[in-house]
Amino acid sequence: MRVVLILGALLSAARPAPAQDTTVSPYPPRGAHSSAVGARYDATHDKTVLTLSPLALDSAIAVSVLVALDGREMPRTPADGVVLTFWSTASGKRFEPNRSISVSINDARPDSLGSGWLVPKPAPGYTEVMMRSVPLAMWLRIANANKLTLNVAGYAYAVAPELLGAIRDFASRMAPGATAGP
Repeated sequence: MRVVLILGALLSAARPAPAQDTTVSPYPPRGAHSSAVGARYDATHDKTVLTLSPLALDSAIAVSVLVALDGREMPRTPADGVVLTFWSTASGKRFEPNRSISVSINDARPDSLGSGWLVPKPAPGYTEVMMRSVPLAMWLRIANANKLTLNVAGYAYAVAPELLGAIRDFASRMAPGATAGP
């Protein structure tokens, strides 16, 4: 239940509102990737919401990342973790029968992240949307991987170097002076 409440709070914080300033890619990517890292400040909640735009895992599945940080420019407290969102345009239900998510870092045995949460009404253009919160320690392990495989709903996806670069870039923006890299 706590995860659902946290995800709901993050989603509501991520929605544009009149009190929000939006900045997309406030500075150039730090790695070799072309994805947008956006930062939106919500003055009502004093939160900066960082988002990594969806990147394809295959022709029908993409992944994005979201985190809400306290404060405007320099987060006052570190995040507890991030939220991975999996976006499906597949013709059938891929996540409905099996919502398990795990990661294999540097060819090691997979670490389970648990089951994802299905969004009841996916955004237009998507057949399913599934979310999963990831604790900060695991997120940093993922960001520091040389090789990463995401196992989502029974499908294994070797993460391309460009996506790994985007993940590292995103992780480095989560805290002042923080860097992520191999």
